[in-house]
Amino acid sequence: MKILAVDPGRTTGICLLDSDGDRIKVETAYEILWEDRFPGLKALVACTLVNHINRPLSTLAVVIESFRLRQGRAQELAGSDFPSLQIIGILQAFMYVVSPELVAQIVFQEPSCMTRVSILEADRSWVEGSPHKMDAYKHARYYSLMRRPL
Repeated sequence: MKILAVDPGRTTGICLLDSDGDRIKVETAYEILWEDRFPGLKALVACTLVNHINRPLSTLAVVIESFRLRQGRAQELAGSDFPSLQIIGILQAFMYVVSPELVAQIVFQEPSCMTRVSILEADRSWVEGSPHKMDAYKHARYYSLMRRPL
């Protein structure tokens, strides 16, 4: 199974994992800068999702960090253009154009789940130096671990 994880924001972290049972392999990890969000997300959808179009949808998971405006942060975020929400909306729209069924399959994860997983030493070089890639990686890894049967 391929797991595409997205840490949305002004700088968006992307990580694609190949998870096969106990084996996890990073296929790519990178960032999309705000000024490149439209072509960057379009390329992400085209390269990743279009390659899966003839495969069963069950072989691809799309995991996105959720965004909720918490009461305690509302004042702090007054005047924000909410880049995380914009990235989520752009991704959903591009995915819908490729395959409407994929939008229904998006798994949203709370940011707190990242505290439950660590970066494997073998994968560290993929995500070093970028908190956004690290967060996307942790979302993908958490999803991989949580979907395993006990």
